Amino acid sequence: LEAVKVTDRELTILEIEAENIETMDDKLWIIQTIYDYLEAISKQQADRYKKMGNGKPSKADIDQMMANDNRVDRLNKLRAKVMQTKTQEMEDHYGVFVRYPKGYEG
Repeated sequence: LEAVKVTDRELTILEIEAENIETMDDKLWIIQTIYDYLEAISKQQADRYKKMGNGKPSKADIDQMMANDNRVDRLNKLRAKVMQTKTQEMEDHYGVFVRYPKGYEG
């Protein structure tokens, strides 16, 4: 997580991917990525606080800094949207599944 830089680009890509959720695995991946990004932002805020010379930040300090960060707002809104998204339920049977695009007349 230390190497992750959460920029507007990454958030926009994640929002686009959230529009295409079809399975529970897709939903789980998006939720895990959201929480990874939130942890990365929290770490970045703590590091920024330390660099300012204020020592180790308390949880309240980090919460206040994160409340002022629009990336956190975007991630929280996306998390709520993803949690409300319904996924396709697949029946428990095995085999090869072929999906054809709409309008395909093969």
